[in-house]
Amino acid sequence: MSGIWKAKPLPRHRIRVFIGILFATNHFAERMAIRKTWMQSSTIKSSDVVCFFVALVQNVSASYVMECDDDTFTRVDTVLKELKRVPQQRSLYMGNLNLYHRPLRHGKWVVSFEVR
Repeated sequence: MSGIWKAKPLPRHRIRVFIGILFATNHFAERMAIRKTWMQSSTIKSSDVVCFFVALVQNVSASYVMECDDDTFTRVDTVLKELKRVPQQRSLYMGNLNLYHRPLRHGKWVVSFEVR
C-alpha cells in the first residue's frame, strides 16, 4: 500500500478524539474509501484526532473515544464542534441508543443466543 495512506505516528501529547473503526478483515474497499474520503479532511489533518482500523500495541490517552463501523461516513468537523460545547469533566454520548432493541435472531445480522 502506498505510504500516503499510512497513519501518521501517534503524537506524544494527549489526543482530543480517538476514533476506532470496526471492520471485517475482507473489507479492504471500505477501509480505502474511508482513507480517501473523511480521513483526508482538513479537520482530521489539522487537529488532535487519531483514527485506527486495528488495535494498538501501545496505550493512548484521549479525552474522548469514538467508535464507528467501516460503512460510516463521519463528519469529524461536526463531532469536534459538539465536543467544544461540552463542559470539561462532563461525559458525552452521541449516537442512537435504543434501550428496547433486541438482538436480531434472523437475517444477515443475526446474533446467536450463545453470543447474547
